[in-house]
Amino acid sequence: MPRTNTTTMTVRLSGSLSEFVATNVGEYGDYENVSEYVRDLIRRDKETRKRLHSSGSRQNSPTLGRHQSRHTSP
Repeated sequence: MPRTNTTTMTVRLSGSLSEFVATNVGEYGDYENVSEYVRDLIRRDKETRKRLHSSGSRQNSPTLGRHQSRHTSP
């Protein structure tokens, strides 16, 4: 079986972001756990960026190609 690299990440969410994630995870959410939810978000973002890049819409996306997040905490 091929070896896969995995990375463990810690993400801090507070307030409304934390509450939003909680509503999407667990017994009444669409995902069983937070990791599953985050993986799905990353996969969707990756596909969106791939489609935008292949369609030549890169310049129409304000975040595509940026290396620094606009949403950083102080």
